[in-house]
Formats: sequence, C-alpha cells, structure tokens
Amino acid sequence: MAKKIFLLGITCLMFIQASAQAPNRTSLEATARGYFDAYYYHKALPLYLQLDSLYPETPDYLYPISICYLNENNDERALIFMEKCLQHPELYPHTLNFYSGRCYHLLHKMDDALKYYNRYLNELKNSRKSIKKNKKRIAEVERLMDMCKNGKEMMKYPLELEIVNM
Repeated sequence: MAKKIFLLGITCLMFIQASAQAPNRTSLEATARGYFDAYYYHKALPLYLQLDSLYPETPDYLYPISICYLNENNDERALIFMEKCLQHPELYPHTLNFYSGRCYHLLHKMDDALKYYNRYLNELKNSRKSIKKNKKRIAEVERLMDMCKNGKEMMKYPLELEIVNM
C-alpha cells in the first residue's frame, strides 16, 4: 500500500513539474514578438517555429517566420512560408509584397520579384503616409527593381568563366 502511495505521489510531482516547465502561448508569443521587434531574428525564429508547430497555419506566425528565415539567409525556407502568406494577403501587412519580392529576388526569380516589387511600389505611391518617408522607400524599391531588370539581362547572356587557383 505504501508503495502505491509513493508511486502516485511521484507521478503527481512529475505532472506538476511538466506543466510548470511548459510556457504558455501568451508568454511565448510575447517573447517571440520582442525578439522579432528588436531584430533578433535568430532568437525569434525557434520560438515562432514552436508556436507554429503547436498552432499550425496561424497567420500571426507564418509571416514572422518567413521574415526570420529571409534575414537568416535561408531564402528557400522563407519562400515556403511566404507563399503560404500570399494565399491570403489580406491577413498580412502591406510589406508582404516587399518581402515576397525580396525573397524571389534573392532566389533569382526576377519576374516574380518584379511583380511583387511593383505591387508594393503602387501601394506606397497610393499611401497617405508622410511623403518624405515614402520617398526613401520608393527610391529603395525602384533601385531593387532596376537590379532585377539588370539581373534578368545578365542571366540571358551568362559568361563562361573558369576559376583557376594560382
């Protein structure tokens, strides 16, 4: 009898400890958002991935995951999550078009990049935000679009190069 009570007590303690260690959704979201807002993408990414595994396909997690992957130079993974976001663009910030363009651009898919950069540029031009702030962003997007156009042109005529160790 004493052995059963002892085992029951140990089992209860294990459940209490396990539930105390598991962070709740709210605190996990707050921590992830804090890291994300402070540009600590390498710290935010595992937290958002954990949240996404617990609550799959949640729009609040897909977009930050894609941005984290993009800033961690994992463009292929970023594109996977970015394309999920593009299925319902109304659920995400207007910068989705910019980051989608950036993702496609880094993966050398220039036509897709231009499409999303163009959408973002149109949003900026039609925005009611301060003109000065938008001018800088418009200039940046136009520069990126020029880079895409130049990249498309250069990819048409690749150079045959051989790198030789001296």
